[in-house]
Amino acid sequence: MIRHTIMPVLVCVCLLHLSDVARAVTFQIDPAQSHLSITTFVYGPNSVSGVEASTGSWTSRLGGTVELDFTDTTARLLHGTVLEPLEDLVVEPGTESDPNNPAPASFLTEFMNDSGGGSPLSGRSGATRGLKFRMYDDNIARTRSGDTIGPAFVFGEVVTGVVDAGSISVDLTNGTSYNVNEAPNVIDDTLVIENGLATLTLNVSWLTETFAGDDPPLDPSLGIWHEGLVVATAQVPEPAGAALLLVASGGFAAASRRGRG
Repeated sequence: MIRHTIMPVLVCVCLLHLSDVARAVTFQIDPAQSHLSITTFVYGPNSVSGVEASTGSWTSRLGGTVELDFTDTTARLLHGTVLEPLEDLVVEPGTESDPNNPAPASFLTEFMNDSGGGSPLSGRSGATRGLKFRMYDDNIARTRSGDTIGPAFVFGEVVTGVVDAGSISVDLTNGTSYNVNEAPNVIDDTLVIENGLATLTLNVSWLTETFAGDDPPLDPSLGIWHEGLVVATAQVPEPAGAALLLVASGGFAAASRRGRG
């Protein structure tokens, strides 16, 4: 009789413990539901405004992966989260290093003439090419309540990418010419798990700043504000606690049969 009383208690304790163990899951971003939009602006001694080169040239579908570490009560974006704009726009005359060869661009922009004509970007077209962004949360996990994931400070960095504007070409991956600011995600995200399929929805936003000339900080800086929506899915394995429940329940049933025998 003592064994029969203790065993159910042990099963419950194990389940409660394992349900709060963190699981790192890699989600695939769905380009049909995910997008990223930009806004460009130039500020400094000679500021100019940026406008879309054509309708939709500031918006791109998104691909890539999201790596999420989560429990029943917490969630955190990991370094494996990489966002990749997918639009294959083409701008003439190509990159500065190869001006005769048009190259794919994720976003296209036009810079208006400033009144003094002193900005190196004045009246020129610009493009961002080969962009990939890494995003991750700080060390403090977000709260998770049901399907809702709370806001967090998100950090970002450019994995690859080049900005071309007229005769100016800036490599965003060289570690000196850009700054990706941390941005608070003020909108709640969601993680819905049904029948082993997990659907993650993230609202993302951040600022990239590059020098728009050869003499920073005297030359103006090009700011690119990014904002978008990420929808990603993953198959989630059965929690370890549920499997343990089946094993433990089987053991308890066997013990009960032995007791009745």
